[in-house]
Amino acid sequence: MSLYARLRKERRRHFKVFMKNAVCIDGIYIFQIHQIPNIIEYGQEFDFWIIDEKDCYMLRIEKSKEQVVYFSRRKWQNPLYCIMKIDFDYIDVMSNLRLLKQMGIPYKMRGQIKRNLTVQAN
Repeated sequence: MSLYARLRKERRRHFKVFMKNAVCIDGIYIFQIHQIPNIIEYGQEFDFWIIDEKDCYMLRIEKSKEQVVYFSRRKWQNPLYCIMKIDFDYIDVMSNLRLLKQMGIPYKMRGQIKRNLTVQAN
């Protein structure tokens, strides 16, 4: 087992605390950090911890006029931060996750930091 695989397993073990209060949809645990208001303005962002079958990562959804996905990782052993800037009226985390999975994100993004999205506004 590689060092990276061991670190992934350790991260999943640490995030079991979040799994108690998370919502499980299609085998993916989603833990909401912020309370979402009824009216969402441009520039507001909301964070979610996503725990799937492979790893744990943070998804930040920001209401913006540009359609971009950014990725950052402080160190190679830290969790991945996925910053998704899209235009939306209400947050549907599962549809955003499905869009990321169709593109192969976050697991096929080695060496890439930014990718433009082609999504339709809700």
